[in-house]
Amino acid sequence: MNCGSPTALRGMGGGFPAYSASKGGVHAFTRVLAAEYGRHQIRVNTLVPGATDTQLTAALFADPQVRAQIAGRTPLGRIAQPDDYVGMAVYLASDESAYVTGAEFIVDGGRTIV
Repeated sequence: MNCGSPTALRGMGGGFPAYSASKGGVHAFTRVLAAEYGRHQIRVNTLVPGATDTQLTAALFADPQVRAQIAGRTPLGRIAQPDDYVGMAVYLASDESAYVTGAEFIVDGGRTIV
């Protein structure tokens, strides 16, 4: 499983063109690997997380205005917690997803739809 980004799926601003482009490469890489290794029963998918509270984003989300702005642009109205991705990750690692490959699983609180 690879980790993508909503910025690779839609033109979201934010001043991170290199990040968005590199994540677009991750999405393409997932599809290529899925096509290449499917015959060996190796599944490759991309989990696409939204804005998430982590140590890496702590300084950014410490600003109440930034936090409110990002949460306000997310239909579910909040910043994700790492545990929000556990169910999808377990699904993709399990036999329940045995016929799933080359797909993008967007878990972003609805951010990519607005």
